[in-house]
Amino acid sequence: MDHSNQVAWAVALFGCIPSFAIAIRCKSETLWRTFLLSLSAIPIALILVFPAVLLNSFCISMKYCDSHGDGNLAYWFGSIQVIPVYWLIVMVINPLRNR
Repeated sequence: MDHSNQVAWAVALFGCIPSFAIAIRCKSETLWRTFLLSLSAIPIALILVFPAVLLNSFCISMKYCDSHGDGNLAYWFGSIQVIPVYWLIVMVINPLRNR
């Protein structure tokens, strides 16, 4: 059984933690500043591509994953597909915290 998708989505969901931390720790009084703060979702997603690739390689070496190479790059794009979730976390939590 191939666990490549589970590995990719686990790494992608891990990105919710730094998004939540950014939303809690950073103070922004205006919607514009909150929007700019939410752009932190992009570097979070790009940084998480590297652990996703490393974990997929580890998973393949442990014989739990079969997908690798150019035939299946889904494990690369899990965190990039979740950018709207990271963005929503910051856009919703930050204004609630700053009330």
